Amino acid sequence: MSHYKGALRRPASWLKLFRGDSDLRKIFGALKSFFITKANSIRITVKEILSPHASTRLSGDLRRLFAMQRRVTLFVADGDPGRDILMAEARRTALKAIKSGQMEVNMIPNADHTFSWSHSRAELVGKIAESLVRRYRLDVSTK
Repeated sequence: MSHYKGALRRPASWLKLFRGDSDLRKIFGALKSFFITKANSIRITVKEILSPHASTRLSGDLRRLFAMQRRVTLFVADGDPGRDILMAEARRTALKAIKSGQMEVNMIPNADHTFSWSHSRAELVGKIAESLVRRYRLDVSTK
């Protein structure tokens, strides 16, 4: 779905659609999958509200980490479904943790899952450093 989200912002994609050069079956298949995933996410969230112990494994794992007073920081490539998976399988737990400061989610723009490009690795390292400085209030000034 991230491919199609990006395509929505590109005029060339719209021209391709209006010329009839787009595979509508693929587009509608992706939309169908997207809506099924969203509906499933809502079902999981409602289930988590009604019965927290019957929630997904991801939600349970996160709650166990938070119960042990662990903070979680995620670094996710914007081209990766990691954030979408988090929000589909542990939305309520994640949003509560983000609001309380127990979790931080950092998106790395123009990156793939393994941060294969040097610019995305540099961005990742910079965000990790910023996070560590914030978390541990490190003094990084040069003397």
